[in-house]
Amino acid sequence: MANTLMFQGIQAVALPLVQEVSFSKEIEGRVMAPVPTWAVAAAKIISGAIQGCLAAMLVIPAVWLATGGAINPNWGHPLTLISIIVLGALCGASMGLLIGTVVSPRSINLLFALLVLPLGLLGCVYYPWSALHTLRWLQIAVLFNPVVYLSEGLRASLAPQFGHITLWAMYGLLITGLSVMTLVGERLFRNRVIS
Repeated sequence: MANTLMFQGIQAVALPLVQEVSFSKEIEGRVMAPVPTWAVAAAKIISGAIQGCLAAMLVIPAVWLATGGAINPNWGHPLTLISIIVLGALCGASMGLLIGTVVSPRSINLLFALLVLPLGLLGCVYYPWSALHTLRWLQIAVLFNPVVYLSEGLRASLAPQFGHITLWAMYGLLITGLSVMTLVGERLFRNRVIS
C-alpha cells in the first residue's frame, strides 16, 4: 500500500506535468487563469493525492482476495490509518510536482526506473525498519526515503503487533518532507511555467 500511495501520486502529477510543460504547452492556459500560480500547483498536488488515496484503497481488497482472506489487519487504529494514507498520498503528489518540474521529457522514463526500485525495495515495505539493525549504515540511510515512514505508519495502524518507528517520528518526518517538497516544487513550477 505504501508503494501504491507514493508512486501513484508521483505518476499522477509528474507524467502529465512533464507533457504539459514540454510538448503540449497546455499548462500555459492554466497559468494564465485568474488564480495565482501556486493554486495551479496545489490543484495538481490535490488531484494526484486523491488518485493516490483511491489507488491505495483498492490495494486492501485486492490483497485480501489474493491471499484468500488469510490476512487479518487490525482495524483498531482508523485515525492513524486515514491520516497516514492522506499524508502519504500528499507526499507522493508533491514529489511528483517536484520531479515533473525538474526532469526533462526524455529522462522521465529513466528516472522512474531509477526511482521506483530503490524507493520500493529500501522503503521497508517488505520488512520492518527494525529488521535492518544488523546493517546499521543501511538502517540510517533508508531514513531519507519517505516510503519508509509510509510503510511504518501503515504497519503501526494495520499490524501494530510488529515493530515500527514511533508515531511522532513518522508524522514529523512525513509532514516535514511534504512541506519541503511542496515549497520547492511550487517554486520550481512557478519558475518553469513563467519563464
